Amino acid sequence: MFSISIVWGSGVLVTVDGRSIDPGFPEPRNVKPIIYSEGGKEKPLAIVSGYGDESILSSAFQIVDDVFVEWFDTVGSRSWRNPGDSEVKRIVSQVEERLMERYSGLRNLGVIPNTYLSLATITQDGSPRLYLFNERGLAVPRHSSPGYIVLGSHAGSAIAEAILRLTGYSPGESSTWNIGVLSAFIVMAASEVDPSISPNIGDSILLRLDPSEKEVVMGSIKDHVLLKLRERLERRREAFKTLWKAMETLGDEREERVLRLLRNLIEGSGQRPEETR
Repeated sequence: MFSISIVWGSGVLVTVDGRSIDPGFPEPRNVKPIIYSEGGKEKPLAIVSGYGDESILSSAFQIVDDVFVEWFDTVGSRSWRNPGDSEVKRIVSQVEERLMERYSGLRNLGVIPNTYLSLATITQDGSPRLYLFNERGLAVPRHSSPGYIVLGSHAGSAIAEAILRLTGYSPGESSTWNIGVLSAFIVMAASEVDPSISPNIGDSILLRLDPSEKEVVMGSIKDHVLLKLRERLERRREAFKTLWKAMETLGDEREERVLRLLRNLIEGSGQRPEETR
Protein backbone atom coordinates (compact mmCIF):
# COMPACT_ATOMS: atom_id res chain seq x y z
CA MET A 1 0.00 0.00 0.00
CA PHE A 2 1.79 3.08 -1.32
CA SER A 3 0.63 6.36 -2.82
CA ILE A 4 2.01 9.69 -3.97
CA SER A 5 -0.17 12.76 -4.46
CA ILE A 6 1.68 15.55 -6.24
CA VAL A 7 0.89 18.98 -7.67
CA TRP A 8 1.22 19.04 -11.47
CA GLY A 9 0.79 22.58 -12.75
CA SER A 10 -2.87 23.47 -12.18
CA GLY A 11 -3.74 19.91 -11.22
CA VAL A 12 -2.92 17.11 -8.81
CA LEU A 13 -1.89 13.60 -9.83
CA VAL A 14 -2.55 10.73 -7.41
CA THR A 15 -0.68 7.48 -8.12
CA VAL A 16 -0.95 4.26 -6.13
CA ASP A 17 0.79 0.93 -6.54
CA GLY A 18 -1.07 -2.22 -7.54
CA ARG A 19 0.05 -5.46 -5.93
CA SER A 20 -1.50 -7.66 -8.58
CA ILE A 21 -1.69 -7.51 -12.36
CA ASP A 22 -4.65 -9.89 -12.16
CA PRO A 23 -7.89 -7.79 -12.27
CA GLY A 24 -9.72 -10.62 -10.50
CA PHE A 25 -7.47 -10.46 -7.45
CA PRO A 26 -9.07 -8.36 -4.68
CA GLU A 27 -6.76 -5.65 -3.34
CA PRO A 28 -7.21 -3.12 -0.54
CA ARG A 29 -8.41 0.12 -2.08
CA ASN A 30 -6.21 2.98 -0.94
CA VAL A 31 -7.60 5.59 -3.31
CA LYS A 32 -11.12 6.90 -3.91
CA PRO A 33 -12.23 9.49 -6.52
CA ILE A 34 -15.06 11.65 -5.19
CA ILE A 35 -17.55 12.39 -7.96
CA TYR A 36 -21.04 13.83 -7.62
CA SER A 37 -23.54 12.25 -10.01
CA GLU A 38 -27.05 13.43 -10.82
CA GLY A 39 -29.27 13.05 -13.85
CA GLY A 40 -26.50 11.63 -16.01
CA LYS A 41 -24.16 14.49 -15.16
CA GLU A 42 -20.98 14.16 -13.14
CA LYS A 43 -18.92 16.68 -11.21
CA PRO A 44 -15.43 15.54 -10.07
CA LEU A 45 -14.73 17.03 -6.66
CA ALA A 46 -11.66 15.41 -5.08
CA ILE A 47 -9.39 12.38 -4.74
CA VAL A 48 -8.61 10.85 -1.37
CA SER A 49 -5.90 8.27 -0.78
CA GLY A 50 -4.61 6.70 2.42
CA TYR A 51 -2.27 4.44 4.30
CA GLY A 52 -3.16 2.24 7.27
CA ASP A 53 -5.80 -0.23 8.36
CA GLU A 54 -8.12 -1.05 5.46
CA SER A 55 -11.35 -0.97 7.48
CA ILE A 56 -10.48 2.39 9.06
CA LEU A 57 -9.49 3.78 5.67
CA SER A 58 -12.84 2.75 4.25
CA SER A 59 -14.78 4.68 6.89
CA ALA A 60 -12.42 7.67 6.62
CA PHE A 61 -12.88 7.78 2.85
CA GLN A 62 -16.64 7.73 3.36
CA ILE A 63 -16.40 10.70 5.74
CA VAL A 64 -14.53 12.73 3.12
CA ASP A 65 -17.03 11.70 0.45
CA ASP A 66 -19.99 12.63 2.66
CA VAL A 67 -18.62 16.11 3.43
CA PHE A 68 -17.97 16.94 -0.23
CA VAL A 69 -21.33 15.60 -1.39
CA GLU A 70 -23.17 17.51 1.36
CA TRP A 71 -21.42 20.72 0.29
CA PHE A 72 -22.33 20.14 -3.35
CA ASP A 73 -25.93 19.30 -2.49
CA THR A 74 -26.40 22.55 -0.57
CA VAL A 75 -24.09 24.96 -2.43
CA GLY A 76 -22.23 23.68 -5.49
CA SER A 77 -25.23 22.17 -7.28
CA ARG A 78 -26.89 25.58 -7.61
CA SER A 79 -24.42 26.56 -10.34
CA TRP A 80 -22.78 23.15 -10.84
CA ARG A 81 -19.37 24.34 -9.67
CA ASN A 82 -16.41 23.26 -7.57
CA PRO A 83 -15.68 24.89 -4.21
CA GLY A 84 -13.71 28.13 -3.94
CA ASP A 85 -10.65 28.52 -1.74
CA SER A 86 -12.51 29.54 1.42
CA GLU A 87 -15.06 26.78 0.86
CA VAL A 88 -12.29 24.18 0.55
CA LYS A 89 -10.93 25.33 3.90
CA ARG A 90 -14.36 24.91 5.51
CA ILE A 91 -14.75 21.47 3.93
CA VAL A 92 -11.34 20.46 5.32
CA SER A 93 -12.37 21.71 8.78
CA GLN A 94 -15.55 19.62 8.66
CA VAL A 95 -13.56 16.54 7.62
CA GLU A 96 -11.21 17.17 10.56
CA GLU A 97 -14.10 17.34 13.01
CA ARG A 98 -15.66 14.09 11.80
CA LEU A 99 -12.35 12.23 11.60
CA MET A 100 -11.41 13.30 15.13
CA GLU A 101 -14.81 12.15 16.39
CA ARG A 102 -14.40 8.81 14.59
CA TYR A 103 -10.84 8.28 15.83
CA SER A 104 -11.77 9.27 19.37
CA GLY A 105 -14.48 6.61 19.39
CA LEU A 106 -11.99 4.00 18.17
CA ARG A 107 -9.49 4.91 20.90
CA ASN A 108 -12.22 4.52 23.51
CA LEU A 109 -12.59 0.97 22.24
CA GLY A 110 -8.86 0.37 22.49
CA VAL A 111 -8.19 0.70 18.74
CA ILE A 112 -5.33 2.98 17.67
CA PRO A 113 -6.16 4.53 14.28
CA ASN A 114 -2.67 4.75 12.76
CA THR A 115 -4.15 5.99 9.51
CA TYR A 116 -3.05 8.82 7.22
CA LEU A 117 -5.02 10.47 4.44
CA SER A 118 -4.15 12.60 1.45
CA LEU A 119 -6.87 14.87 0.09
CA ALA A 120 -6.47 16.41 -3.38
CA THR A 121 -8.94 18.89 -4.83
CA ILE A 122 -9.07 21.81 -7.27
CA THR A 123 -10.77 25.12 -6.56
CA GLN A 124 -13.23 26.59 -9.05
CA ASP A 125 -10.55 29.01 -10.31
CA GLY A 126 -8.12 26.14 -10.98
CA SER A 127 -5.86 26.22 -7.93
CA PRO A 128 -4.62 22.82 -6.73
CA ARG A 129 -5.15 22.03 -3.05
CA LEU A 130 -3.48 19.18 -1.19
CA TYR A 131 -3.95 18.28 2.50
CA LEU A 132 -2.39 15.64 4.74
CA PHE A 133 -4.58 14.29 7.56
CA ASN A 134 -2.52 12.71 10.34
CA GLU A 135 -3.40 9.89 12.72
CA ARG A 136 -5.32 12.35 14.94
CA GLY A 137 -7.46 13.56 12.04
CA LEU A 138 -5.78 16.98 11.83
CA ALA A 139 -5.00 18.47 8.42
CA VAL A 140 -1.85 20.19 7.18
CA PRO A 141 -1.79 21.97 3.78
CA ARG A 142 0.90 20.62 1.45
CA HIS A 143 0.04 22.20 -1.92
CA SER A 144 2.45 25.15 -1.66
CA SER A 145 5.28 23.36 0.12
CA PRO A 146 6.50 20.77 -0.58
CA GLY A 147 3.76 20.19 -3.17
CA TYR A 148 3.37 16.45 -2.57
CA ILE A 149 2.31 13.82 -0.04
CA VAL A 150 3.84 10.34 0.11
CA LEU A 151 1.98 7.67 2.09
CA GLY A 152 3.54 4.29 2.73
CA SER A 153 6.14 2.47 4.77
CA HIS A 154 9.12 4.37 6.21
CA ALA A 155 11.48 2.80 3.65
CA GLY A 156 9.26 3.53 0.65
CA SER A 157 8.52 7.07 1.79
CA ALA A 158 12.22 7.78 2.37
CA ILE A 159 13.08 6.66 -1.17
CA ALA A 160 10.31 8.86 -2.59
CA GLU A 161 11.47 11.90 -0.59
CA ALA A 162 15.06 11.34 -1.70
CA ILE A 163 14.11 11.17 -5.40
CA LEU A 164 11.93 14.28 -5.21
CA ARG A 165 14.72 16.24 -3.55
CA LEU A 166 17.43 14.96 -5.88
CA THR A 167 15.39 15.87 -8.95
CA GLY A 168 14.68 19.34 -7.54
CA TYR A 169 10.89 19.04 -7.83
CA SER A 170 8.89 22.14 -6.91
CA PRO A 171 5.16 22.79 -7.47
CA GLY A 172 5.96 26.08 -9.20
CA GLU A 173 7.93 24.37 -11.96
CA SER A 174 5.87 21.19 -12.16
CA SER A 175 3.87 22.21 -15.24
CA THR A 176 6.99 21.73 -17.41
CA TRP A 177 7.67 18.22 -16.05
CA ASN A 178 6.12 14.89 -16.90
CA ILE A 179 4.88 14.13 -13.40
CA GLY A 180 3.28 10.89 -14.59
CA VAL A 181 6.71 9.49 -15.40
CA LEU A 182 8.21 10.86 -12.18
CA SER A 183 5.47 9.33 -10.02
CA ALA A 184 5.77 5.95 -11.75
CA PHE A 185 9.56 6.07 -11.36
CA ILE A 186 9.15 6.70 -7.62
CA VAL A 187 6.79 3.72 -7.26
CA MET A 188 9.26 1.53 -9.16
CA ALA A 189 12.22 2.67 -7.04
CA ALA A 190 10.33 2.28 -3.76
CA SER A 191 9.31 -1.26 -4.71
CA GLU A 192 12.98 -2.24 -4.93
CA VAL A 193 13.59 -1.53 -1.25
CA ASP A 194 10.18 -2.49 0.14
CA PRO A 195 8.68 -5.85 -0.96
CA SER A 196 5.22 -4.72 0.19
CA ILE A 197 5.20 -2.14 -2.64
CA SER A 198 4.47 -3.31 -6.17
CA PRO A 199 6.28 -1.86 -9.20
CA ASN A 200 2.92 -2.03 -10.99
CA ILE A 201 0.73 1.07 -11.11
CA GLY A 202 -2.68 0.38 -9.58
CA ASP A 203 -4.24 3.76 -10.37
CA SER A 204 -2.92 7.07 -11.61
CA ILE A 205 -5.64 9.73 -11.50
CA LEU A 206 -5.32 13.36 -12.55
CA LEU A 207 -7.62 16.10 -11.28
CA ARG A 208 -7.15 19.42 -13.07
CA LEU A 209 -8.80 22.47 -14.57
CA ASP A 210 -9.50 22.19 -18.29
CA PRO A 211 -8.69 25.72 -19.51
CA SER A 212 -10.73 25.39 -22.70
CA GLU A 213 -13.89 24.28 -20.89
CA LYS A 214 -13.11 26.17 -17.65
CA GLU A 215 -14.24 23.07 -15.80
CA VAL A 216 -12.51 20.76 -13.33
CA VAL A 217 -12.00 17.36 -14.96
CA MET A 218 -10.74 13.98 -13.76
CA GLY A 219 -9.16 11.16 -15.70
CA SER A 220 -7.03 8.04 -15.27
CA ILE A 221 -3.86 7.25 -17.16
CA LYS A 222 -4.91 4.57 -19.64
CA ASP A 223 -3.45 1.07 -19.87
CA HIS A 224 -1.73 1.70 -23.22
CA VAL A 225 -0.06 4.80 -21.78
CA LEU A 226 1.10 2.78 -18.77
CA LEU A 227 2.78 0.33 -21.16
CA LYS A 228 4.69 3.22 -22.74
CA LEU A 229 5.51 4.49 -19.25
CA ARG A 230 7.31 1.25 -18.45
CA GLU A 231 9.52 1.73 -21.49
CA ARG A 232 10.31 5.29 -20.45
CA LEU A 233 11.06 4.22 -16.90
CA GLU A 234 13.67 1.79 -18.16
CA ARG A 235 15.26 4.60 -20.17
CA ARG A 236 15.29 6.87 -17.11
CA ARG A 237 16.93 4.15 -15.05
CA GLU A 238 19.51 3.59 -17.81
CA ALA A 239 20.10 7.34 -18.10
CA PHE A 240 20.87 7.60 -14.39
CA LYS A 241 23.32 4.70 -14.52
CA THR A 242 24.95 6.03 -17.70
CA LEU A 243 25.41 9.52 -16.26
CA TRP A 244 26.93 8.13 -13.08
CA LYS A 245 29.24 5.87 -15.08
CA ALA A 246 30.26 8.78 -17.32
CA MET A 247 31.22 10.87 -14.30
CA GLU A 248 33.28 8.03 -12.88
CA THR A 249 34.97 7.25 -16.18
CA LEU A 250 35.75 10.79 -17.32
CA GLY A 251 37.09 11.97 -13.97
CA ASP A 252 36.70 15.14 -11.93
CA GLU A 253 38.22 17.50 -14.48
CA ARG A 254 35.64 16.57 -17.16
CA GLU A 255 32.50 16.35 -15.00
CA GLU A 256 31.69 20.01 -15.52
CA ARG A 257 31.98 19.53 -19.28
CA VAL A 258 29.41 16.72 -19.16
CA LEU A 259 27.02 18.88 -17.14
CA ARG A 260 27.51 21.83 -19.51
CA LEU A 261 26.70 19.64 -22.51
CA LEU A 262 23.51 18.42 -20.83
CA ARG A 263 22.45 21.95 -19.89
CA ASN A 264 22.99 23.12 -23.46
CA LEU A 265 20.87 20.25 -24.76
CA ILE A 266 18.05 21.17 -22.36
CA GLU A 267 18.19 24.89 -23.10
CA GLY A 268 18.41 24.29 -26.84
CA SER A 269 15.46 21.94 -27.04
CA GLY A 270 12.84 24.53 -26.08
CA GLN A 271 10.26 21.78 -25.82
CA ARG A 272 7.98 20.71 -23.05
CA PRO A 273 7.92 17.01 -22.22
CA GLU A 274 4.99 15.11 -23.66
CA GLU A 275 2.21 14.64 -21.16
CA THR A 276 0.52 11.41 -20.14
CA ARG A 277 -2.82 13.05 -19.61
